Amino acid sequence: MSFLRKSRLSGLGAWLALAGAAFGAQAEGYGTLRPDYGGIYVPTAEQATLQGYNQNWNQTMRELFYYTPQGSRLFPYSWFLNLEQKNSTAKFIDPAHIGRFGLIYDAASAGKHDGLPIGFAKDPVDVPGTGPWVGMNCAACHTNDVTYHGKQVRIDGAPSLADVGAFFAGLAEAVKASRPDIPGNDPAKFARLANAVYGHPPTEAELKAFKGMYHDVALKLEGEMWMRTPPNHAGSGRIDALGQIINALAVFDLQQPFNLRPPSAPVSYPFLWVAPDLDFVQWAPVASSPISRNAGEVLGVFGTTTFTAADPKERLHSSVRLRELEEFENWLRDLRPPPWRKDLFGGIDRDKAQAGKVLFDTDCRSCHHMPPYDRPGELTDPKDNMKGLRFITIKADLLKDVGTDPLYTHNLITRMTLTGSLEGVLGPMNGKPVIPMPGPIAPAAVFFSGAVGGTLQQAFVDQFPDPKERAEKFLEYSGYRFKPFQPGQPPQSYPEVPETAAVSLKAGPLLGIWATAPFLHNGSVPNLYELLSPPEQRSKTFWVGSRELDLKHLGFVATAPQGGPAMCGNAPLFKFDTTQPGNGNGGHIYPKDKTYTEEQKMALIEYLKDPEALIVPQ
Repeated sequence: MSFLRKSRLSGLGAWLALAGAAFGAQAEGYGTLRPDYGGIYVPTAEQATLQGYNQNWNQTMRELFYYTPQGSRLFPYSWFLNLEQKNSTAKFIDPAHIGRFGLIYDAASAGKHDGLPIGFAKDPVDVPGTGPWVGMNCAACHTNDVTYHGKQVRIDGAPSLADVGAFFAGLAEAVKASRPDIPGNDPAKFARLANAVYGHPPTEAELKAFKGMYHDVALKLEGEMWMRTPPNHAGSGRIDALGQIINALAVFDLQQPFNLRPPSAPVSYPFLWVAPDLDFVQWAPVASSPISRNAGEVLGVFGTTTFTAADPKERLHSSVRLRELEEFENWLRDLRPPPWRKDLFGGIDRDKAQAGKVLFDTDCRSCHHMPPYDRPGELTDPKDNMKGLRFITIKADLLKDVGTDPLYTHNLITRMTLTGSLEGVLGPMNGKPVIPMPGPIAPAAVFFSGAVGGTLQQAFVDQFPDPKERAEKFLEYSGYRFKPFQPGQPPQSYPEVPETAAVSLKAGPLLGIWATAPFLHNGSVPNLYELLSPPEQRSKTFWVGSRELDLKHLGFVATAPQGGPAMCGNAPLFKFDTTQPGNGNGGHIYPKDKTYTEEQKMALIEYLKDPEALIVPQ
C-alpha cells in the first residue's frame, strides 16, 4: 500500500453538505491483443486467471467499481441493451462498436452485467413507463488498458483514453435513427426495438404508448447531447467536466436556455489513487470533499433533479445515491498507484533514478509533494481537524505563475448564471438560501456550489429520514472534514478552499504518473520528456488514443502508424492541435533558472517510473 496508508493517515472522506459552506461543492490478467483491438481485452482462459498486476483490488472489488450505480440516468436500460447502431441492425453496445469510442470491457466478468462496458451501471429505480435506466459512473472515465510489446494490463483509477464526446454523439445518432416520426427512417428499426423491449410483438396500445415515450426521451437526449458538444472536438481522454456540469444544472435541469455556454475548455481526467488522501482533487481546487465532487459528477453525467417543481420545498430532490458514493470513496482508499512492472517494462536504473530524485527534490517537490511526505507543509496539521486526520496537501499554483492555457479558469470566473427557480430556495438542513447571493443572477461558480450543496442536503434528508442517523451519516460521509467544533459556532469545513482557487491549478503527487499521459491540465503535452523541455521544443500536433506505452519518454505513443489509418485497433486516434483554443501547451517552465540537459531529463524520467522504490523504510 502507499506510504500514507502504511502510516494510517487515510480514512478521509466526504463533504460538508451545508450549502455555501465550501466553494463548490489486483489482480491483473493480461493477454494477447486482438487484431481489431479497440479497447477490448480478450485474454485466453489461462491468462484471465493471472494475478500479477497488483493495485490491491481483487476482481470482486473491480466489478463493484465498474458496475455500481451512483444515480446517473442516461437512457432506459432495456432500450439501451436493444438499441441498434445508426446504419446497422447490430446492437449499439456490441463490443466492436463500443470499442470505436475507446470504451473498454472487462473480460473477467464476461457473461455478467448484461454485457455493459466498464463504467456503465443499471440504476435500480423503476421509473414509471420506462423501467430502470442505464447511467455512467466514475469507472467510465477512470479506468484504462495499456499495452507494451504485445502485453496488455488494466490500470484501475487511471485516466481513460475514451472519446466520451464521440460516444455521446454516436448514441444520439443511433437514438435518432430509430425514431419512427422522422421521414426516411426505416420503420422496421423501431419495430425491432419495440419487440425486444416488450419481449413480444406489441399490441396497438403498447406500440402507441412506446412511440410516445420514445419520442419524448429521444428529443431530450438529442438536445442534451448537443448541449454537451464543444465547438472543437475534445478527442480522447478529455472533457470539459466543469462546463458540462454547470450546463446540466443551469440549462437542462433549471430549464434556462440563456444559461447555455459552450463546453470549450476540455481537461484530462485526474488519476484516482491517493485521491481520498488529498486535500483537493480537481484541477481547480474548489471543493475539498470527495462527496461534493462525486455528487457533482453524478449531476453532470445524467443525474436527475426536481429544480423546476411547483413547490419550492420540492425543488432539491435528485437521483444522487449517497451510500454508493461513500462506498466508491472507501474502495478508492484501498487502491494503490500502479507499480512499475520490471518483468513487463524492464528494470529501473537505480543510480539514474537516484540522480533524478535529487533533481526532483530540489526543483519539483515544492509543488508536487511526494512520499514519505516528511517535509514541512506536505501534510495538513492534525490539530486543525476534528478527528486529528491528516491530508496530503496539493499546491494551488496561480495560473499567471504556472503559465499554462487559461481558458479553463477563464470560463469559470467569467461565467454568470440565471438562478431561475432556485432563487430563494432554502436548504432543508441549514435553512439558508442554497444560492447565497440575492437576486436572479449569480456567478456560475456560486450557482454550482449552491445547487450541488442544496441537492446534497436534500439527499441526506431523503435517504436518512431519522434525524439521529442523518447526523451520524452526515459526519461519517463528510469524512469528518471539519475543524474542531467550537461551542455555539457552526461547523467549519476543513481543509478550507483557497481564496484564489478559481484562478489556480492543482499540482499534486506524481505517483503512477507513467500510466497517465498526456500531461498538463488540458492534456496538451504527450509525454514527460516534452514536459521537462522548453515549450518551443514541445510538439505542436500529436496523436492521442494509442494505448501503447512510450517508455523512453514516459507517455503513450503519439505518432500515427506509417502507411495506414490513424487508428488504435478500430478506435480512431485524435489529432491534438495545440493552436486550437484551450489546447495551448505553453507554461510549466520549471525550474525557472535553467534548462534540463538530456541526461537530467532521463534521470527524472527514471525516478518517476517508481518514486516509492527509493523510499528508505522508517
